[in-house]
Order: sequence, then structure tokens, then C-alpha cells
Amino acid sequence: MITTQKAKTLVYDNFAVNCVNVKRLDAYIGRNFWLESTSGQEYVLRMKPEASITNTEQLGYYAGQHLHCNGFQVTYPLCAGDGKMNCSTCVENQDGNFDKWLLTLAPFIPGKTITESKLTLDDFYIVSKEIGCFAGLVHESLSSYSGTITRTNTCTLDTCTHPEECVWYTRNVGFLLKKFVHVVKESEILRHVNYFLEMFEQNVHPLFSKLRWGVLHGDFSDTNIVLVESDSESQSEKDCLKDFSFLKKKYALIDFEDCHYAPLIFDLCVLLAYMMIRAEATNADPFRVSGLILLGYHKIFPLSENEKKVLFWGVMARLVTSYVMSRCNLLSDPENEAYLCLQSSYCPRLIKLLLDNGEENVMKAWFASIDKA
Repeated sequence: MITTQKAKTLVYDNFAVNCVNVKRLDAYIGRNFWLESTSGQEYVLRMKPEASITNTEQLGYYAGQHLHCNGFQVTYPLCAGDGKMNCSTCVENQDGNFDKWLLTLAPFIPGKTITESKLTLDDFYIVSKEIGCFAGLVHESLSSYSGTITRTNTCTLDTCTHPEECVWYTRNVGFLLKKFVHVVKESEILRHVNYFLEMFEQNVHPLFSKLRWGVLHGDFSDTNIVLVESDSESQSEKDCLKDFSFLKKKYALIDFEDCHYAPLIFDLCVLLAYMMIRAEATNADPFRVSGLILLGYHKIFPLSENEKKVLFWGVMARLVTSYVMSRCNLLSDPENEAYLCLQSSYCPRLIKLLLDNGEENVMKAWFASIDKA
């Protein structure tokens, strides 16, 4: 158990920041803390087990900096005492042994994530369309960055193209998720998972080379999109399809730790999956929410025909992965059950909903708004 006092000490020892207030934040893997310094500056300390770090971490740092330079509100790491963007440290655990952790400190972005925001049903639908546009703007910016990584940074695309062992990357789902399916004990869900794996291999893998590739955020979800506190106009007074200039001020994007190089459509699939989960949790219509996201996204960053072909199974990929891996991570981190199951508990129902309706009907529902626009 890493206490708030320990977090405070780690920040001072490694980043020379003296903090007076500390509180623990939710984290899927590792530990997060909010801290306030003696000067009133707010920070987020992210701690990840060193064994869980992939070779794409550095790409996330550079991608975040690129977006920051292009007017987006994002989290970007501060340099530690040795000049690096993160540092490694050992912390004694409950058994008296020492665990290795990677520490990253970033400025805290005030506001609430979409998950935390208490939105009316009407405002939630407006936000859905807006973050679709916002995601399109992010991808538009990152697509222009993809070709310059190998020339400007030590982290090259060659080292980030093959994140071989990360099951969360949609491109890996077909062959990596099979290793974890044994944790699913419910027979109906297991049948759905196995059917999905078969369909993903048949319908998505053959199209990989025909999709647009670029730098992905990797976890473009409602927990990583911040509705920034501001005095801007109410959501109903602006139409993001006609004027999207305000979106960079209204929304922020955090947590670039899963950033990697892959087909861009998979980031949109992640967003659709998690926003459908959020719809289920708030009694909104998941098909309407996902349709509005697609309407906003397509306006900024139009989908190709091949991207449309993988959309359904890409969304299914994140729903299935979220459920299976939450069951797996629960075995090793039972004290984090509430957060691990925050989203995944809705996955079985949505998986069944999508499969029962079928790809053709779901796609018609999703693109109805675009066809009318």
C-alpha cells in the first residue's frame, strides 16, 4: 500500500516539488495521486509497476507534447532531477520486499472527466457529438505528426510499431486475448468471446494493410477526456459541426501511456465502446450516443470505406477486452475491484446487444445521423 505521505516524499525526492496536500486518485494499473505544492500548483503523480511499462511509453510523451504545441489541453510530463521525463524508484511492499515503480509527474488539468461529470441527458448527447469532433481534431493533428517521429525524436516508429505483448492494443486482440479467456467463467459470455475472436480474425485482420495508420492515444475513453471548468457558453448555444474552434478550450485529453502506432480507426472504436458503456450507466441510448460521436468525428476526419468495414468488430474488441482483462486484473489487484469493474460490468450486456442486432443493423443505426447530415 503506497500512502499519500509516501507519494509526497517521492515527489519531493525525485522532482524537487514540495507538496502540502495529497489525495489518491483512481488508477486501472498502478497508482495515481493528486498533489498541491506550497505555491498552489497542482500535479498528478502516476506510478506504474516497472514490469508493466512498454516500449511505447516515450511515444506517448512526444505525442502529448505535439498536441500541446498545437493548442490542445493535454497532460505532458515534467522532467525529473536527472532531466528525464520519468524516473524509476523502489518502494517497500507489505511483505518487506521492494517493488520497482516508474514515476511520472504532470500538471493537473482542472475539471471533471466525462465519467465524473453530472450531465443531463440532453447535455450528454451534445457532449457525445462534441467529443466526436474533438477526437477527429486529435487524429487530424496526430496524423500530421506520424511522419516526423523518426526524424525528430529518439523514440522511432520502428520501436513502436510492434508492441508485441500488450493485449489492450486492438491490433493484438486476435492472438493475445486467447491467453486470458480462461478467466471467463460464465458460459454465455465465453461463447460470445470465442465467437468474437473468430469474427475478428476473419473480418479485421485481412484489412490491416488497407487501413490508415498513425499515432493513437490508445485509451481514448470517457475517463481520459476532461470537461474543463470554464465560463464558456452553455453546450446548447454552439454547434460543433459548424464551429469547432471552441472544443480545444472546452475539452482536454489525459493519460498517453497507451499511445502507440496502429490503424487510426481503433482509437475511434475505443471511444465508441466506452461511450456506449457510459450511455448504459446513465440510461442514455447507446446507439444514439455512438451515432452522434460518429457524426462529429466523420465531419472532421472522414472515415474510409475500409475503416467502416472494421468498425463494428473494433468496438466489440474493446468491450470484450475490457471484460476479460478486468476479470484477469481482479485476481492480482482485488483491492481495486470498484475501479476495475467500473466500466467492464456493463460489457456483457452491450456485447449481447451488438451481437443480437447484428453488424448490418448496428451499422445502419450508427450511420443514420451521417446519412441525414
